[in-house]
Amino acid sequence: MHPVSDQNPLVQLDARQLSDLIRQLPAGFQTIFNLYAIVGYTHIEIGQLLGISDGTSKSQYARARYLLIEWIEKYSSLPKKEQYAGK
Repeated sequence: MHPVSDQNPLVQLDARQLSDLIRQLPAGFQTIFNLYAIVGYTHIEIGQLLGISDGTSKSQYARARYLLIEWIEKYSSLPKKEQYAGK
């Protein structure tokens, strides 16, 4: 497992776990997060591609990132038994 955050070495997820969290984002957040963070488009390119402003792209990305950080911190605080319950 690799740390997701340099700020908190106790927060660790593998790629599958992170991917599962990204898929739980609302569709718009997920699309913009993937285009920016994974594919590498700029917010201007995302705006042109999706027919939105670059400001909207930045805002949606920031909200997606905030949710992911919140979920990662919550997920990392769960006992291992609860993290994998039902999977």
